[in-house]
Amino acid sequence: MHRNAQFSLLDAQTQVVDGKRELRRTYTLETEGFLCEILEVFPDRDMFSRGEAWLMESQIELENPCAVESKGIMSRWLPVSMGNAVH
Repeated sequence: MHRNAQFSLLDAQTQVVDGKRELRRTYTLETEGFLCEILEVFPDRDMFSRGEAWLMESQIELENPCAVESKGIMSRWLPVSMGNAVH
């Protein structure tokens, strides 16, 4: 769109999920005629400090999948809030 956008951080949270420290950031990106709210989820904060070592471990997990039974587990949808339109 050839316009500079403005980012505004709305929220940042951490929580432990499956033994990993998840990081979530919610922010808006806005420019004339365009506004969106973005939820960014990083599955493990160790990815920032361990870099390639973390990435290689994650790759090994993907290459060696195991069967997981999901009885009683329900999907969780993230809430989406409707922002105001920019005119």
